[in-house]
Order: sequence, then C-alpha cells, then structure tokens
Amino acid sequence: MASNAPNHPQKRRKILVPQVALQHVWSVFSYLHKSIPLGLRHYSKSARFCPITEDVLIAPPSEESHLAILGTPDFFSITKKVHNALQGAKIDLSSIKKRIFEQVIYENSIRTFLNHDLVVVHDPQPLPLIEHYEKNCPWIWSCHVDLSQPDIETWEYLRRWIDAYDVVIVSCEEFKHEMTPPQRVIMPAINPFNSKNRHLSDKEIAERLKHYQIPIDLPLIAQISRFDPWKDPQGIAEAFKLARKQIDARLVLLGNFATDHPEGEDLSIALR
Repeated sequence: MASNAPNHPQKRRKILVPQVALQHVWSVFSYLHKSIPLGLRHYSKSARFCPITEDVLIAPPSEESHLAILGTPDFFSITKKVHNALQGAKIDLSSIKKRIFEQVIYENSIRTFLNHDLVVVHDPQPLPLIEHYEKNCPWIWSCHVDLSQPDIETWEYLRRWIDAYDVVIVSCEEFKHEMTPPQRVIMPAINPFNSKNRHLSDKEIAERLKHYQIPIDLPLIAQISRFDPWKDPQGIAEAFKLARKQIDARLVLLGNFATDHPEGEDLSIALR
C-alpha cells in the first residue's frame, strides 16, 4: 500500500543514533490522562530503579524527563477514531485523514532526536514514528487495547508500521491478532510512585467527598475512569438501575477529559 506521508526529500532526514547498552530507554506514548498531547519518557542509566520482579524495573518519577510531541485537534480526533477502530468500531478513514495523521507524526520525527538503546511506542497514536528513524536498536509497540477484532480496513492500513516493530506487547492472550512481530503479554499494572495511587487518610477522603459535594448518606457505587465509551459508563448506569431494586445506593461517575479523547465531554453530558 502506498504511503500517504508527505514527500519532501530536502526536508526529510534519517536520524542516526549510537547504541550504548542500556544507556537510554525512550518510551513514546500518547498522554491519555494529562494535558500534554504526546510525550517521550526518558530513563538514564544513572536513574535509580525499583525492582517489581526479577526482570522488570520501574524508575521513580523524579528520575524521569518528558519531551512533549505536538498534535493538532484534527490529529487527536483522527487518532481517537483509529483507537476505537482497533477495538472493532467502524470508521471512515479517508485519504485526507490519513494524510493529517501521517503529517503530524512526520513533523514530530523531524524535531525529535532519539539517542536510544530501546524505544517503546504506546498505542496507535505515535505508531508511524518507526519509519522516520534508522532502526539501530529494538523498537517495541505496546498496545493497551483489545486487538482481537479490529476494523479490517484500519488494521490493514496500520500493518505496514506494526510489522516493522521487533516485538508487540498486549495486555492479555485474548487481545492478540495476526501480525508479523512476536507478541508478548504483559498484564496492566499501576505505577506505585504516582500520587493518585497513594493511600488516602480518612480525613483526606472526607475532604474530597465534601469538595465534590458527594453525599455519604447512602452506600456509594463508583466508577473511576476517564469518560470514554469503551469504559462503558452507560452500562454502569444501567447496572446501577438494577442494583437499586435491591438496595438504595448512590452512583458516582468520577473521571476526566483526556486531550486525545474529544468525545469525552459529550459522553458525560449524555449521562446526566
């Protein structure tokens, strides 16, 4: 399939990077829960790591540095549709949308220098970055969504980048789909260093409930997530209606709106 990437030979460049064992690990990802659209996470060899298992290390946040990758509103609208299509949604991925998607990734590759030994690309948003660099180290695609029944047209469009990766990571066996790279399963886990995962005292909990004006006169049934159709808040609401036939309770849907999930606000309004 012919690429829709812009053809500017005088501006395009391949970035040659030296390979120094374990000196740098770069993680390219779409910020799903933060205001920065896209980013790179860097772990230097001098970073202190916390062992989670014998072969998995996590760097404390204080040892991380971030480099933002810019995206346009149209880009995020398109990539969210692609994100949904990988989970089975039917979308209209026109040639214009493909060009916008590829153009933004190309522009980011021009202004982003990777001095790396390992690159981990998260989810489909930054997926095409791999074609803009000389591959002097392993590239891993970590996909956090269900790939078992993707939209066929979207899957075929993305395969030319997916198949260029050395390994693909999925969250469980059932999420695997046919592709060239070997697939490995790493189950989701929380970051123990993130402030949102720390233990809250009873006083802090009471203050937060008061801040959001959440009464505690009834048992609480809560869903904590961003507002996204794939989190199925409507299903939670329907289940709550059934539960209330047995016990009086209160439903709390607590979440945020992510930059690359433009339909989140519309969904939250529809649930009210």
